[in-house]
Amino acid sequence: MSDVMDAVGETLAQLLGHPAVGVAIRLTALYVVVVWLASAWWVWRDARTRSTDVLVPYLAAGAVLLVTPLLFPLAVVIYRMVRPSLTVSAATSVELQMAMLEEEATHAECAACGALVDDEWVACPACGAELAVRCASCDRPLELDWRICAWCAAEVPWEATARSPESPPAATPVAIPIRPGGRPLVPVLAAPDESQAARPGGGSVRRRRQPRSRAPGADR
Repeated sequence: MSDVMDAVGETLAQLLGHPAVGVAIRLTALYVVVVWLASAWWVWRDARTRSTDVLVPYLAAGAVLLVTPLLFPLAVVIYRMVRPSLTVSAATSVELQMAMLEEEATHAECAACGALVDDEWVACPACGAELAVRCASCDRPLELDWRICAWCAAEVPWEATARSPESPPAATPVAIPIRPGGRPLVPVLAAPDESQAARPGGGSVRRRRQPRSRAPGADR
């Protein structure tokens, strides 16, 4: 048994002493060191994109370097397990999208076309439908169920209309003709003559015209 072990040892010594094997071992060691350092650099770059803390990238890269070239693959696996799932830019984009969705959820919709509208708008920009009425005092939009303006406490138009009595219709102006002498010519209706009483048959009695009296000397 000892002779076999001695033979194996001599064979290994001859292989290791061969120049080609020595070069291969050196190249393999150099490759492992390069991969070890590259892994530490990658961990540093990746930690910078996933954390806003300045010390986190350096601590992660230092941990990979401290585990020596023999255990750095395990350190890289552990880092990938504990690192944040999203980068800072991706997390910011997701937050902005969520904020936009929440803002859209709080916005009202146009009753006519269903488009999203703002609470300050008085008309829908998509279809032109009226959304609210503005206060005559402060020019802020009013809700239809308000009794006073919430901004300036002014009375809303529909409340003022409901409280004010109905005003009589305005009289139509009538033109009065003027005589050449300057006095207005007002038509006067003649009072009905008592002698023009209705007959039983429905007719009326004509009044006999009296002859005009001539003034003396008119024939001359």
